[in-house]
Amino acid sequence: IPTLVAFITGIIVLADFLIYNPLLDQVSNSLLNWALLVAAFAFIVGLLNVLIVHFTRIIKRERGWPYSIVLVLAMWLVIIFGVLDPRGPQGPIVSWVFRYVQYPLQATLFAMLAFFALSAGYRAFRRQTVDATIMLVAASLVFLGQAMLISEWGKWFAAIKDWILSVPTVAGMRGILLGVSLGVIATGLRLLLGMDKPYAD
Repeated sequence: IPTLVAFITGIIVLADFLIYNPLLDQVSNSLLNWALLVAAFAFIVGLLNVLIVHFTRIIKRERGWPYSIVLVLAMWLVIIFGVLDPRGPQGPIVSWVFRYVQYPLQATLFAMLAFFALSAGYRAFRRQTVDATIMLVAASLVFLGQAMLISEWGKWFAAIKDWILSVPTVAGMRGILLGVSLGVIATGLRLLLGMDKPYAD
Protein backbone atom coordinates (compact mmCIF):
# COMPACT_ATOMS: atom_id res chain seq x y z
CA ILE A 1 0.00 0.00 0.00
CA PRO A 2 2.74 2.58 0.77
CA THR A 3 4.31 1.87 -2.62
CA LEU A 4 0.97 2.33 -4.37
CA VAL A 5 0.28 5.59 -2.50
CA ALA A 6 3.74 6.92 -3.36
CA PHE A 7 3.33 5.88 -7.00
CA ILE A 8 -0.09 7.52 -7.42
CA THR A 9 0.99 10.69 -5.60
CA GLY A 10 4.15 11.00 -7.67
CA ILE A 11 2.31 10.44 -10.94
CA ILE A 12 -0.32 13.07 -10.07
CA VAL A 13 2.24 15.71 -9.10
CA LEU A 14 4.39 14.90 -12.12
CA ALA A 15 1.41 15.04 -14.47
CA ASP A 16 0.48 18.46 -13.07
CA PHE A 17 3.81 19.81 -14.32
CA LEU A 18 3.21 18.43 -17.80
CA ILE A 19 -0.56 18.79 -18.29
CA TYR A 20 -2.76 21.80 -17.62
CA ASN A 21 -5.98 20.74 -15.97
CA PRO A 22 -7.80 22.71 -13.23
CA LEU A 23 -8.89 19.58 -11.36
CA LEU A 24 -5.44 18.02 -11.61
CA ASP A 25 -3.89 21.28 -10.46
CA GLN A 26 -6.17 21.40 -7.43
CA VAL A 27 -5.43 17.80 -6.46
CA SER A 28 -1.70 18.35 -6.91
CA ASN A 29 -1.75 21.48 -4.75
CA SER A 30 -3.62 19.57 -2.04
CA LEU A 31 -1.02 16.80 -2.12
CA LEU A 32 1.80 19.33 -1.92
CA ASN A 33 0.12 21.03 1.04
CA TRP A 34 -0.18 17.66 2.77
CA ALA A 35 3.51 17.08 2.10
CA LEU A 36 4.29 20.43 3.73
CA LEU A 37 2.27 19.42 6.79
CA VAL A 38 4.10 16.12 7.01
CA ALA A 39 7.42 17.95 6.65
CA ALA A 40 6.42 20.33 9.46
CA PHE A 41 5.64 17.42 11.77
CA ALA A 42 8.89 15.76 10.75
CA PHE A 43 10.70 18.97 11.67
CA ILE A 44 9.08 18.93 15.12
CA VAL A 45 10.05 15.29 15.59
CA GLY A 46 13.62 16.10 14.56
CA LEU A 47 13.70 19.02 17.00
CA LEU A 48 12.53 16.78 19.84
CA ASN A 49 15.11 14.18 18.87
CA VAL A 50 17.89 16.78 19.01
CA LEU A 51 16.73 17.89 22.45
CA ILE A 52 16.55 14.33 23.77
CA VAL A 53 19.99 13.45 22.44
CA HIS A 54 21.66 16.53 23.89
CA PHE A 55 19.79 16.40 27.21
CA THR A 56 20.97 12.80 27.55
CA ARG A 57 24.52 13.88 26.79
CA ILE A 58 24.31 16.65 29.39
CA ILE A 59 22.87 14.40 32.09
CA LYS A 60 25.45 11.65 31.51
CA ARG A 61 28.30 14.18 31.18
CA GLU A 62 29.41 12.61 27.95
CA ARG A 63 32.21 14.01 25.86
CA GLY A 64 31.36 17.47 24.53
CA TRP A 65 28.43 18.05 26.90
CA PRO A 66 29.22 21.79 27.36
CA TYR A 67 28.63 22.24 23.64
CA SER A 68 25.27 20.53 24.09
CA ILE A 69 24.37 23.12 26.73
CA VAL A 70 25.22 25.92 24.32
CA LEU A 71 23.18 24.29 21.56
CA VAL A 72 20.11 23.75 23.75
CA LEU A 73 20.23 27.27 25.22
CA ALA A 74 20.67 28.88 21.81
CA MET A 75 17.85 26.78 20.39
CA TRP A 76 15.41 27.72 23.13
CA LEU A 77 16.49 31.36 23.02
CA VAL A 78 15.74 31.65 19.33
CA ILE A 79 12.48 29.68 19.57
CA ILE A 80 11.11 31.57 22.58
CA PHE A 81 11.93 35.06 21.37
CA GLY A 82 10.94 34.18 17.81
CA VAL A 83 7.51 33.02 19.00
CA LEU A 84 6.86 35.70 21.64
CA ASP A 85 7.99 38.64 19.53
CA PRO A 86 5.18 39.77 17.18
CA ARG A 87 7.79 40.51 14.53
CA GLY A 88 8.93 36.88 14.61
CA PRO A 89 12.37 36.24 13.13
CA GLN A 90 12.68 39.96 12.35
CA GLY A 91 12.70 40.80 16.05
CA PRO A 92 15.77 42.48 17.55
CA ILE A 93 16.97 39.54 19.67
CA VAL A 94 16.65 36.91 16.95
CA SER A 95 18.22 39.29 14.43
CA TRP A 96 21.09 39.92 16.87
CA VAL A 97 21.67 36.18 17.25
CA PHE A 98 21.79 35.67 13.51
CA ARG A 99 23.90 38.75 12.81
CA TYR A 100 26.49 38.40 15.56
CA VAL A 101 26.50 34.63 16.18
CA GLN A 102 25.23 32.72 13.16
CA TYR A 103 26.86 34.76 10.41
CA PRO A 104 30.33 34.94 12.05
CA LEU A 105 30.21 31.19 12.64
CA GLN A 106 29.34 30.64 8.99
CA ALA A 107 32.19 32.90 7.89
CA THR A 108 34.58 31.03 10.17
CA LEU A 109 33.45 27.69 8.79
CA PHE A 110 33.93 28.81 5.20
CA ALA A 111 37.36 30.20 6.07
CA MET A 112 38.32 26.81 7.52
CA LEU A 113 36.99 25.10 4.40
CA ALA A 114 39.28 27.29 2.31
CA PHE A 115 42.30 26.00 4.24
CA PHE A 116 41.08 22.41 3.90
CA ALA A 117 40.64 22.93 0.16
CA LEU A 118 44.16 24.36 -0.05
CA SER A 119 45.52 21.36 1.83
CA ALA A 120 43.65 18.94 -0.43
CA GLY A 121 44.94 20.77 -3.49
CA TYR A 122 48.50 20.55 -2.19
CA ARG A 123 48.16 16.79 -1.67
CA ALA A 124 46.73 16.42 -5.17
CA PHE A 125 49.57 18.42 -6.71
CA ARG A 126 52.17 16.27 -4.97
CA ARG A 127 51.08 13.26 -7.00
CA GLN A 128 52.59 14.84 -10.12
CA THR A 129 50.02 13.47 -12.53
CA VAL A 130 48.83 15.11 -15.73
CA ASP A 131 45.48 16.01 -14.16
CA ALA A 132 47.17 17.57 -11.15
CA THR A 133 49.49 19.56 -13.41
CA ILE A 134 46.58 20.90 -15.46
CA MET A 135 44.76 21.84 -12.26
CA LEU A 136 47.85 23.56 -10.88
CA VAL A 137 48.42 25.58 -14.06
CA ALA A 138 44.75 26.59 -14.29
CA ALA A 139 44.60 27.55 -10.61
CA SER A 140 47.80 29.59 -10.92
CA LEU A 141 46.51 31.45 -13.97
CA VAL A 142 43.19 32.21 -12.29
CA PHE A 143 45.01 33.38 -9.18
CA LEU A 144 47.28 35.67 -11.18
CA GLY A 145 44.32 37.02 -13.12
CA GLN A 146 42.43 37.66 -9.90
CA ALA A 147 45.40 39.48 -8.36
CA MET A 148 44.74 42.57 -10.53
CA LEU A 149 48.33 43.06 -11.64
CA ILE A 150 48.86 46.63 -12.86
CA SER A 151 50.86 45.91 -15.97
CA GLU A 152 50.52 44.64 -19.49
CA TRP A 153 50.90 41.10 -18.15
CA GLY A 154 48.00 41.71 -15.80
CA LYS A 155 45.64 42.25 -18.73
CA TRP A 156 46.77 39.00 -20.32
CA PHE A 157 46.30 37.08 -17.08
CA ALA A 158 42.88 38.66 -16.58
CA ALA A 159 41.82 37.62 -20.09
CA ILE A 160 43.08 34.07 -19.52
CA LYS A 161 41.30 33.95 -16.18
CA ASP A 162 38.03 35.06 -17.77
CA TRP A 163 38.39 32.41 -20.47
CA ILE A 164 39.08 29.65 -17.94
CA LEU A 165 36.09 30.64 -15.81
CA SER A 166 33.72 31.07 -18.75
CA VAL A 167 34.65 28.10 -20.97
CA PRO A 168 36.20 25.03 -19.27
CA THR A 169 34.71 25.77 -15.85
CA VAL A 170 31.21 26.34 -17.19
CA ALA A 171 31.50 23.23 -19.36
CA GLY A 172 32.47 21.15 -16.33
CA MET A 173 29.67 22.63 -14.25
CA ARG A 174 27.14 21.86 -16.97
CA GLY A 175 28.38 18.29 -17.15
CA ILE A 176 28.01 17.94 -13.39
CA LEU A 177 24.51 19.44 -13.49
CA LEU A 178 23.50 17.08 -16.29
CA GLY A 179 24.80 14.13 -14.29
CA VAL A 180 22.96 15.29 -11.18
CA SER A 181 19.76 15.80 -13.19
CA LEU A 182 19.96 12.31 -14.65
CA GLY A 183 20.61 10.92 -11.18
CA VAL A 184 17.58 12.75 -9.79
CA ILE A 185 15.41 11.43 -12.63
CA ALA A 186 16.66 7.89 -12.09
CA THR A 187 16.07 8.15 -8.34
CA GLY A 188 12.58 9.53 -8.90
CA LEU A 189 11.72 6.71 -11.30
CA ARG A 190 13.01 4.12 -8.83
CA LEU A 191 10.83 5.64 -6.12
CA LEU A 192 7.77 5.79 -8.36
CA LEU A 193 8.23 2.21 -9.52
CA GLY A 194 8.75 0.95 -5.99
CA MET A 195 12.34 -0.21 -6.49
CA ASP A 196 13.50 1.99 -3.60
CA LYS A 197 11.26 2.28 -0.55
CA PRO A 198 12.72 4.80 1.91
CA TYR A 199 9.22 5.45 3.27
CA ALA A 200 8.91 1.76 4.24
CA ASP A 201 11.93 1.77 6.60
